[in-house]
Amino acid sequence: MSRKLNIILALACGLILANLYYAQPLISDISASLGLDAAAGGLIVTLAQLGYVSGILLIVPLGDKLENSRLIRLLIFGVSLALLLVGAASAKALALPGFFLLGLFTSVVQLIIPYGVGLADEDKRGRAIGLIASGAILGIVLSRPVAGFLAGWLSWRACFLMPGGLLIILGLYFRNLPIKEAPPSAQPYGAILSSMVRIISADRKLRRRIGSIALGLSLSLLP
Repeated sequence: MSRKLNIILALACGLILANLYYAQPLISDISASLGLDAAAGGLIVTLAQLGYVSGILLIVPLGDKLENSRLIRLLIFGVSLALLLVGAASAKALALPGFFLLGLFTSVVQLIIPYGVGLADEDKRGRAIGLIASGAILGIVLSRPVAGFLAGWLSWRACFLMPGGLLIILGLYFRNLPIKEAPPSAQPYGAILSSMVRIISADRKLRRRIGSIALGLSLSLLP
């Protein structure tokens, strides 16, 4: 993998993952525009996060069954369409499902990272994953100030329409992604999903780490 492709994958992760966080500082503006009350406004962020979790559980395992570069490209187009749906929505009946779909397809980040690492030479994989992960973190960090700037300069809709357009261009560019030669899993899709349960039950360290993360998230929600 060339350094140019490594940087592009890092930027893609940042641009895609930022979409989960644009709405957080703009909930009041979005709610007022769509006629949502305070309780329904909270669903904006919740649905996006639920969609992201659903994507990790249901879509990311498809990486074992389908050719990764094509799957990544399709999911990027899915993110762009969800962004355009949210940005153009004039009613909550369209916007709320749009936020769920946005989170669902944003899970493509969890395919881009191992895809990029798999393309790198063995002695450069640490550098590759570091650069791609840095891009993802940078997207999270910059998402809120960028959302505030765009909303103040244009409107909250620009925070979704502009990234949607950029991701269409990115998806078209990704037509040239190299194919990572790897035989698809012979297991049925359902067996791949159930294998996650077996892995968790068999790996004590993994269970401990999951428990630590769950405890940390629970403590962060305390008043």
